[in-house]
Amino acid sequence: MSSRFVRISLLWVFCSASLVAQASEEAGPHEAASLFSWDMAFKVANFIALVALLHFFAKKPLTRMMSDAALIQRESFEEQAQAVAAAEKKLAEFQEKMKAQESELALHRQHALAGIEADRKRILAEAEDTARNIEQSTQMRIDQSLVRAKAELKAFLAAEATKLAQESIQKEVGPAKQESLMENYAKVVGRLG
Repeated sequence: MSSRFVRISLLWVFCSASLVAQASEEAGPHEAASLFSWDMAFKVANFIALVALLHFFAKKPLTRMMSDAALIQRESFEEQAQAVAAAEKKLAEFQEKMKAQESELALHRQHALAGIEADRKRILAEAEDTARNIEQSTQMRIDQSLVRAKAELKAFLAAEATKLAQESIQKEVGPAKQESLMENYAKVVGRLG
């Protein structure tokens, strides 16, 4: 009750001071403003009635309006705090996802590099195998050509030796002896055959 009395007293002092100031402004330069005139009493009573009516009729709506405004403001702050907390949570989740994706990307990169290295080794091994196969194939062809050349050379030398032998026999052996050799040869072939 004492705080209410203090409020009313302060309101009375404020209103009185403002009324005195207004009365002194309305008074002419030679007139003295009187605090206790009928005009002043009517103004004070009118003002007090206005304040009392405002207090009586507007107290509840003003209080409700102020409490509603405070409640709305508090709810707004709470919503903003929740929005900030949700945004911070999303940011933390996003940062976690980014870290996971960075580590996954690093893992993919390592796998890719390992795959590239494995492919490089495989290609080098295949190239070495191909080179070895080409070398073996070439060596085999060379060996076959050498064997064929030796066989051809032997055949040529045998043919030439036979030819030379025939020529030398023809020179040394006469026609009669040749005939007898041919008969002996035919007999030997006949026995074998």
